[in-house]
Amino acid sequence: MRKMIILAILLPIIMLAQSEWTFEFSVEAPGTTIFIRSFGVADGATDGYDVWNDLPLFIGSSDTTVYFAVESGLISALARDVRNNRSSSHLWNLTFQNMPPSGVSWLPDSLPEEGEFKASVHHADSTPSLWFDMRETPFLLVPLSREVTFKWSIPTGEDTIPPYVRSWSPANGDSFVPRETDIYFEIFDDGTGVDRGTIELRVAGVNV
Repeated sequence: MRKMIILAILLPIIMLAQSEWTFEFSVEAPGTTIFIRSFGVADGATDGYDVWNDLPLFIGSSDTTVYFAVESGLISALARDVRNNRSSSHLWNLTFQNMPPSGVSWLPDSLPEEGEFKASVHHADSTPSLWFDMRETPFLLVPLSREVTFKWSIPTGEDTIPPYVRSWSPANGDSFVPRETDIYFEIFDDGTGVDRGTIELRVAGVNV
C-alpha cells in the first residue's frame, strides 16, 4: 500500500517541471569574432557543469571571449549553460573577458513562449538593477568592464483554483475493500502546483 501512495504523491511534483528549451544569442565587437552563446532549462540539469546539457569552453586568461562562469572541477567556463527546469526562475551571468565595448543581440520572436525574459548590463561587482524586456529589446550595448545578466522567470500570481484528484483505485468512498488492496490516485493542479504538505489520505477515517 505504501508504495502506491508514494507514487501518487510524487506524480504532481513531476508534473511541475517546465518545458525544456535553449535560447541562442550573439556577442559582437569591432576586431573580434562573433561569439554565439546560449542558455536554457532541461530536466535533470544543474547549476554546475552537466556533460549532457552544457557546452564547456577551455580558455586562457589572455583570451578575448565571453562565457558563463561555472565552478565544476576543471570546467570554469561555458558557452551553453542549461539549468534545471523544475525551478520557476534562473539567472545567467555572462562574463566579458578582455572584450572591447560590445553588442549583445538576439531575435525576440525566437524566445520561448513560456516565462518572462529580461536582461541587464551592470558592473561586474554590482547587482543588476535596470532590466530590459527581451521580448521588446533585441540589442544591448555593453561598455568596458561590464557584464550582462539574463533572467528567466515564471510569474505565479495568486492561485485560487484548488487541485483535483482522478483515477482513483479503488474508487473514492468504496467500502468493504480487501485489506491487501493497493491504493492509487493522481493529483493534478492547473495553477502553481500541488503543495505536498497539504496532501491527506484517509483509509476508514484514519490518516495514512
